[in-house]
Amino acid sequence: MVKHFYETLYILSPDLSENEREQVNQKYKDFLEKNNVEILKFDPWPLQRLSYRINKKSQGYYVLLEHISPPDLIKELSREMRLDERVLRHINIKKAERLDISEKRAAIK
Repeated sequence: MVKHFYETLYILSPDLSENEREQVNQKYKDFLEKNNVEILKFDPWPLQRLSYRINKKSQGYYVLLEHISPPDLIKELSREMRLDERVLRHINIKKAERLDISEKRAAIK
């Protein structure tokens, strides 16, 4: 199975409590781990001001995920995030094809 290196960035609503943000983050981490995806980096950011309003919100919590996963799983992840009202926006970026996993692990550590 071909796997690629992806970066996923999503913005959570500023109305969420810390516990609710943890639940959302855990939902996506569980989704990826259930599908045998290796999460290389998980980086939740504090409340940030948005460049423009999204759904009448001017702030949001950014979360950055770097992971190695198959291409077909990204479509399902995007679908899950689109349907979740707590996620204001998301983007998945393919950073590298057929990545040498050992090189990426060494670069992160």
